[in-house]
Amino acid sequence: MEFDLSGMRKQRGKYYRSARRRSRLRDYLSAALFLAVIAGIAAFLGARNEEQASGMAVIADGDTIEINGSRIRLEGIDSPEFGQLCQLAGREVDCGRMARNHLRNLVDRSHVTCNGWLYDKYDRLLATCSANGIDLNQRMVEDGWAVSYGGYEAEELLARENNRGLWQGEFMRPGDWRREQGTLTADETEHSRDLFDRMIKWVSNWFSG
Repeated sequence: MEFDLSGMRKQRGKYYRSARRRSRLRDYLSAALFLAVIAGIAAFLGARNEEQASGMAVIADGDTIEINGSRIRLEGIDSPEFGQLCQLAGREVDCGRMARNHLRNLVDRSHVTCNGWLYDKYDRLLATCSANGIDLNQRMVEDGWAVSYGGYEAEELLARENNRGLWQGEFMRPGDWRREQGTLTADETEHSRDLFDRMIKWVSNWFSG
């Protein structure tokens, strides 16, 4: 019995080419479906209105303020807690109080405007706030009185390299300090949610233009 090897090779070549085309088609369809789902999520999120709080602010601590009775958390940063001690200029100081005072000086009794659309589990609006033309979130990290907390990593690096604020001496990151105080579980949950919400917000902004 004679076999037509050339014919078999041709048939096999056609089969492999067809299989590759089917595989590419499946990949294209999967990618299109994924993008459609993401676009749908982004459209849903984009329909949610951004909230704005504006007015005179009460400075609660280095990353929390209150405007007209509404508590607002400065998104993407984390400042020392009241009672958290740091070593600055060779002495032990309450760096949480110093961080609060620095934010108070930045605001300088001026009108504060905050924009955001997410809330944490403590019902605080997660927002970017400004006063006197200053981005308060960014400036607190740049000046070294807060650390990055899901944002502002470049600003933290700049503060560290220039020994600003907390970086002049020795301190424990607020999250680590809370771990020692036995309160990290709540904060870790909040931080994870912050990161997830920031990711969703980024996707929404990317698709909306």
